[in-house]
Amino acid sequence: MSASPLSLKTAILFGLVAAAFAVSSATAAELAVGQTLACAPEGIVAVVGRLDPDGKGGAAIASVSLFDQRPGAKIDVLGHIPVDAKVLAASCPKTQASQALAPDFEGGYASWRQAFESGKGGYFTISISEILDVVKKTMSEAGASQ
Repeated sequence: MSASPLSLKTAILFGLVAAAFAVSSATAAELAVGQTLACAPEGIVAVVGRLDPDGKGGAAIASVSLFDQRPGAKIDVLGHIPVDAKVLAASCPKTQASQALAPDFEGGYASWRQAFESGKGGYFTISISEILDVVKKTMSEAGASQ
């Protein structure tokens, strides 16, 4: 007895979808504290300082220091940025030689953690490149209003 074309197509589609979820989960699961990651676009580096659960049974939260090493970068270091671990893994797929966390990581992490535990802090679910764009825009607007 042979499978109908529709059921075969459905099985293949289901397998591809399941594989896509397995790959993204496995990649996020491979993140480790102390890991240094090369991000897109080239020249952005993330160093993982902490990995925390979101407390709701969902995403893991990666707290990272970001270093923008591109020529002419407006912001070269962001000491602490909390980001969804799957988003981090997708934005920064390659490991590279170790680099230290930013000096202000621990203070930023402690402030964020306190806010997060009291329900007043969140984490980014956009790409690393988009996070840098948001921070640059916010800082530019803050500078213009002073």
